[in-house]
Amino acid sequence: MRVLVGISGGVDSAVTTYLLKEAGYEVVGLYMKMHRGVNHTENLKKIEKLSKLIGFEYFVEDVSEEFEKEVFRYFVKSYKEGATPNPCAMCNQKIKFGIFLNFLEKYSCQKAATGHYVRNDGEFLYKGKDTKKDQSYFMFGIKKEILKKSLFPLGDYTKEEIKEIAGKIGLQEFASARESQDICFIPTNYIDVLGKYFKTDLK
Repeated sequence: MRVLVGISGGVDSAVTTYLLKEAGYEVVGLYMKMHRGVNHTENLKKIEKLSKLIGFEYFVEDVSEEFEKEVFRYFVKSYKEGATPNPCAMCNQKIKFGIFLNFLEKYSCQKAATGHYVRNDGEFLYKGKDTKKDQSYFMFGIKKEILKKSLFPLGDYTKEEIKEIAGKIGLQEFASARESQDICFIPTNYIDVLGKYFKTDLK
């Protein structure tokens, strides 16, 4: 069975590809260029090393326009309207389990997988083993039918266990990398970013 794995250049998606390969799946990686807040060139260099080490092919898709519309503009407009946005939940719903799944057919894959810390029995979503890293809340907007074709290999592991696996298989570079915090698509103070965009009509 071919599985399309969302890869980012981080330790979680790296170990996800490894665990799936070990489980006997044919892995295909997909890196989605979503926003300007990350160094795509650096990420792709790491992914190239990962693909050679583990043994899988990967592809790159630019979904920055969709991200701008569905996540970034939603984020800014929510604040303009006096509401508190949840960009991670919106990104999961619209991008990571929305647009991403549209690529299954393009790359002849039957399942999709990500490095989220959640568990899934094909019908319901459950909290991950690592309560500190559990991401089930941020996936509340995902449609139930999507769970039938989604795999979450990290759900039964803690973050420390994932880092240990990464170290053992030669992925020290991934294991020691700094984790993204807060709002991943805003590398600076988000108040400054909002101040800039409040001067622009986003309707």
